[in-house]
Amino acid sequence: MLKINETRFLNFFESLKEFNATPNNGYTRRAFSEEDLNTIQWLEETLKEYDLYSHTDSVKNVFGQYGDKKPYILIGSHLDTVQNGGLYDGALGVLAGLEILITLKEKTIDLPFSVKLVAFRAEEANILGGTFGSHAFTGKIDYTERFLKDIKTTDLTEEDVRNAHCTDDIKAYLELHIEQGAILEQKNIDIGIVTAIAGLRLLNVKVTGKSDHAGTTPMNMREDALKKATRLLSKIYDFSETLDNNSVLTVGELNVFPNQSNVIPNEVNFFIDFRSNTNEKMDECLKELSKIITEENQMNVDISAKPMDSNVIEGLERTATELGYSNMRIVSGAGHDANTLSEQTPTGMIFVPSKDGISHHPDEYTSEELLVKGANVMLNYIKSL
Repeated sequence: MLKINETRFLNFFESLKEFNATPNNGYTRRAFSEEDLNTIQWLEETLKEYDLYSHTDSVKNVFGQYGDKKPYILIGSHLDTVQNGGLYDGALGVLAGLEILITLKEKTIDLPFSVKLVAFRAEEANILGGTFGSHAFTGKIDYTERFLKDIKTTDLTEEDVRNAHCTDDIKAYLELHIEQGAILEQKNIDIGIVTAIAGLRLLNVKVTGKSDHAGTTPMNMREDALKKATRLLSKIYDFSETLDNNSVLTVGELNVFPNQSNVIPNEVNFFIDFRSNTNEKMDECLKELSKIITEENQMNVDISAKPMDSNVIEGLERTATELGYSNMRIVSGAGHDANTLSEQTPTGMIFVPSKDGISHHPDEYTSEELLVKGANVMLNYIKSL
């Protein structure tokens, strides 16, 4: 079995630490920032150092390549972060991909296809929308009036975005990522094989009442919107307790109007964030919620669940087992560039545990041993194809 160069791989993380807008307070490389551009330049220079640089496209997605055969396997993730984020989210997939290309070249591994590395730009939430780089790469940008206005605030043009659309025949897309949850750690499992990326339905609910004076209106004469909303939320939470282990429901935003201590609320708006590994489950959830919620509501976000390729899942599982790493199948509750790629090519994801399930935070951490195991699974899976 092949193994990456652990020291070199881990040193790439040390190099990446230099590009940070918030030293001593996590890692901040926001899309379209100076740190973003400096990181792109660093990756280009590192790939050139190993004679593995391919190109940087018109939206500044960076590509490396080993071999010149077609089709190719694409591996990677992103290097941008949230504000005060962690070291590993996204970066693991890119740096592991970089190390894999170098290892394949050093060991002169002959493959019937090429292997390309991609660092997709602007994956985290940004003015052009999350997973921007992979959307541009796959031609899935929605050129709305708002998008065309917002792009003028970046270093890109509409033409840049249109020119980034790639129509190559891609054999598969693979992404290594930290779990960003606590399941693998709690079960003491080395490797998670992602079976699906959960879909998302975001429902906005509006509960209405009538404002009156808090001191002069008798309790039996009140139309308190917050009281109504509280009772409704209790029913929603009761329903959430019936969901299976691959489905989650969250009410994370609540807005009360007029939001004054001496005024009875006349309106409450809240959002129900529901995620599951199949579209059928999300449809069933909406059906059940419609029986509970009679108040005004509307769907704000509707993202389909994305199953990973069954052959890739089985291959990654087999590879992890052959390497002696404990593994399990798992659903990703968070979105990734793999969401986008899965619509056009066989796609797979490998997870490694996150300590305490923490991510998007300075305390985000995965042990060096587990980082290396994740990279070795991807390397040997590619070799096995």
